[in-house]
Amino acid sequence: MSMIKLADRASTQLRFAVGARVECFVGEWVPGTIAAQFYTQDDFPDGMCAAYQIELDEGDVVFAPQDSDKLVRKLMHEPTPIDENAELRRAAALISDADAVVIAAGAGMSIPAGIDYTSEKIFKERYPGMLQYGLRRCYDTFGFSGFRENKALNWGYMCEHGHYSTAFIPTDPTYYTLRKLVGDKPYFVATSNADGLFARTGFDRERIWTPQGSYDTLQCKNSCGHVFSSLETIAKVRANTDKATMMLDTSRCPVPKCPNCGNDCCFNLNGGAYYINKHWEKDRKAMHAFIDETLAAGKKLAILEVGISVYNTPGVIRYPMEQVLRRRPTPRSSVSTPTGAPTASHAMRAGTSSQSALCRSQ
Repeated sequence: MSMIKLADRASTQLRFAVGARVECFVGEWVPGTIAAQFYTQDDFPDGMCAAYQIELDEGDVVFAPQDSDKLVRKLMHEPTPIDENAELRRAAALISDADAVVIAAGAGMSIPAGIDYTSEKIFKERYPGMLQYGLRRCYDTFGFSGFRENKALNWGYMCEHGHYSTAFIPTDPTYYTLRKLVGDKPYFVATSNADGLFARTGFDRERIWTPQGSYDTLQCKNSCGHVFSSLETIAKVRANTDKATMMLDTSRCPVPKCPNCGNDCCFNLNGGAYYINKHWEKDRKAMHAFIDETLAAGKKLAILEVGISVYNTPGVIRYPMEQVLRRRPTPRSSVSTPTGAPTASHAMRAGTSSQSALCRSQ
């Protein structure tokens, strides 16, 4: 991936200023706003930067490695606003007419509830001790080299974040409204969210599949395969962490280890080849059985796509759900709403190519 040398910033003139409205190619052209010039993040090659960081209108944040018309161009026409109320009424009608419901949810579902990885305001309020390390958003912690170098800092931050992701109860009505909308219909949830908000807002834990893992679980990071509850560890680490520095006091609370083999452990989140997901497999099978049994009985099945972007890890929930339905012929009707608002359909909307010339910012 060709990028710009940091040493060449002074002599490099970029076409777009911060705040400029542009179109970005992410498999298709989508509108967005320039958020930063000469953007860097920890996993870039040493001494290199991207031409731009761009906030897409649909919520994702991406970067363009080069200042090229093939990647970023001037936005000529603002998109026509979607009539959200009309689309949501259609969605509600499809759900009301269904015999059973499958909810496919992504990060956009939790943003109005207060778990927003792009928000500088939320990060400053919850993790003020992290600002001194040059971090401004939860996304900035992804791949942060300071965590690799300092396990006390890693565990201090992760357990504080894990606390919000296992104990935080939203006052926003988004989850509660969705639960009320589903009512007493049989349902199943497939979500990439590891925050557990579905279970804490009235959805049955036995009807939730979380392929990306969960903050309420820890795992061995080596080869023993052990998984265990994180709640006791979170409480101990938080009680011994200096909030001003987010450092765990390892003299009072040693860095957590796998209780089965004594090696390193981590939160059970999909962050690499070490991720253990066998214990979530029963939930995936239960969801497929639910879909098969519903359609085999000749019943109407509504699929709700909530807060899922085709540009941000669509392979986790969106594409697999589309494949499930393509293998199960059924009458279909769809609606379109912005990311973060419920979308109901008898089959998922067709996805666009996941190949992208732009990359998601950390």
